[in-house]
Amino acid sequence: MKQKQSSLPPAVAQLRLVRPMSSLVANAHTFVLAMTLLCVDAACTASPARRNKIASRPITPEPEVLSAASNARFAYLPTLRRAESGDSSAMRELVEFSGHTDAAAALAHGWVLLELRDIIGKAAFDTAVAAASPYARETTLSLIETAGTYEPYASAHQ
Repeated sequence: MKQKQSSLPPAVAQLRLVRPMSSLVANAHTFVLAMTLLCVDAACTASPARRNKIASRPITPEPEVLSAASNARFAYLPTLRRAESGDSSAMRELVEFSGHTDAAAALAHGWVLLELRDIIGKAAFDTAVAAASPYARETTLSLIETAGTYEPYASAHQ
């Protein structure tokens, strides 16, 4: 088979090949740069160390939840402090504890979970909830819903 000879001068023929390639390379560089900036931005804003105005001080749980934790032999305060600093296993432990509370402790624990969610961010909190047992997940979501509508928490966080 005979190859067809181009009627274009060699420099023009090469330019026609190089120009589309340089456009692809430029687009690839732009894409890589955009993705890098997006990842850096996501890493900076989703950092567990990021704290908002609510988290300027450690969370102080109500005595009822501390009493329920003591009865369940659960180290609530140390676990809470680890969770505040972004420890995902501590967050999951607090979610699992949700099923071990009585009525008064449940509301107080719900407030703690809401404040913790404000500190660590919704995505990290949702990941901890998803990693918990089905019972703990269901209980935690119910506690958060109830605690979020209770007047003292709702008015303090508006």
